[in-house]
Amino acid sequence: MSWQGDQNEDRLIDTITATISAASTTVPYRIYTDLQLLCSHLCQLPPYLQKKQRTWLGHMDFNILSKVHVDPLSTLLTSRAIGQILSAQSVVDATGRQEAEFMYALLSRDVLIDIESTEEEIIRYFRQNCADNDADINTIDEFEAYYDPINAIFWYTRDTFLYRLLNKALREQTIDTLYSLRYFIKDLHLQLRERHNKQQQLARAATPITNDNMTTTERNNQQIMTVYRGQLMNNSEFDRKIRCNTNGFFSVSNFFSTTIHENLAREVYAGTRSSSETTEEQSVLFRIDIDRHVNKFPYAILTSESAFDAVEGEVLFTMGSVFKILSVLISENGGYWNVQLKLTDDEDKELQALTEFIKSDIIQPNPLESLARLLIEMGSNKKAEHYYLKLFDDPTFTSNSINLISLYNNLGSVYQAMSHYEKAIEFFEKALEIKSKYSPDTDRFVAILYSNLGSIYNDQGKYDKAYRYYGKALQAELDMINPNQRDIATYYSNIGNVCNTRKQYTEAIEMLEKSVEI
Repeated sequence: MSWQGDQNEDRLIDTITATISAASTTVPYRIYTDLQLLCSHLCQLPPYLQKKQRTWLGHMDFNILSKVHVDPLSTLLTSRAIGQILSAQSVVDATGRQEAEFMYALLSRDVLIDIESTEEEIIRYFRQNCADNDADINTIDEFEAYYDPINAIFWYTRDTFLYRLLNKALREQTIDTLYSLRYFIKDLHLQLRERHNKQQQLARAATPITNDNMTTTERNNQQIMTVYRGQLMNNSEFDRKIRCNTNGFFSVSNFFSTTIHENLAREVYAGTRSSSETTEEQSVLFRIDIDRHVNKFPYAILTSESAFDAVEGEVLFTMGSVFKILSVLISENGGYWNVQLKLTDDEDKELQALTEFIKSDIIQPNPLESLARLLIEMGSNKKAEHYYLKLFDDPTFTSNSINLISLYNNLGSVYQAMSHYEKAIEFFEKALEIKSKYSPDTDRFVAILYSNLGSIYNDQGKYDKAYRYYGKALQAELDMINPNQRDIATYYSNIGNVCNTRKQYTEAIEMLEKSVEI
């Protein structure tokens, strides 16, 4: 058990699950992003489990799940519920679903823009990564001399390495790069939101007064602005996100550039191909209707701020915009796809509920800790380690004994997840050592630390030590003034499972019955 979530639950996202059982031993199911990740996990099983793989092969059950109906109020209570909700994202029936990767992109955006940064830090990053390019160095010199947050939109629209670097990082969700660019990302996001608010106010003031003879459609059309975007999409992405998703959602995790000029979008950016030509990419022309009543996702007309002035007629959406896919039709000559979108404030309700659940679990007073927790949710334990270690450089954070114990515990959980057992034990024991030096305010952590040590020894097949530490965890919780009954039930269950493995069946039944009673 750790502070970032329930014990030993990998929350890796998509729709392939595996339940591995052998006799009475069951490994809790996990959700994997793809088959490669699943195979990687099986190859990295602890040594004592690898010995059982041949036996277990006959008991392995891999399923691609179809949609399930989930009551968000009753199931959003445990990490197992995450699997129930996400299993609805079936690769067989994906219509109308937003992708989990979009959820993580939004969460990482919200966390990153809360982490303090300076212009000096981003310039240092630029110089480290562009040292061999004279043109980029000149741009960096100019950025250092003239950059101001109010000009963030201008800098984004310029044809420089910054535009390409940022969009590539957002598209691929390269967290390390996004972390280094967070100073600029925050400025750009805030500037778009500010411009959006001002332009909405002006639009409302300029809206003609309606008369009683106007139909509802005519009134609504007064509030519609249409923009266009042309781009090439590889076949698999186009099929998954667009062609097979009519009436579903098209979610954009990066900044999304459009134009008011249809010809420019179609002829310059979409490109065309012969109807008989077979390629690995599709030419796509998005037609996007923007209802000015929808204010959930900031966008702005960049006539005055863009580096291209009014030539491109650019309208830029901030990260996280969601569009409804109304239709997907091939053009008459087969040269490109016409995709009709509508900016919407509707969202995938189940994914929205899941996002709020995960957000409540990862968000901490220190945003760097929130980032590390998010990376664990995303299955990026190595990167989580990197950002947890950065917290040791923050004296304000580490001067608090509870923060320090939490940090050692969470790093121990990360090392356990990576099968670095000795290092995990070292960090858990360090947390216990620090606890012993401070006031009883930290006593509530003792049971968790003992349980985590028991979990490691159980993973290693050292069942005698696992039994001892699970017992310590149970006793520590029972000694609390207000013991947590759910945790007590978990500790009884852990002890019972260890006893079962040791063939101590009488005690195993006793412990498991106590767990069930609670």
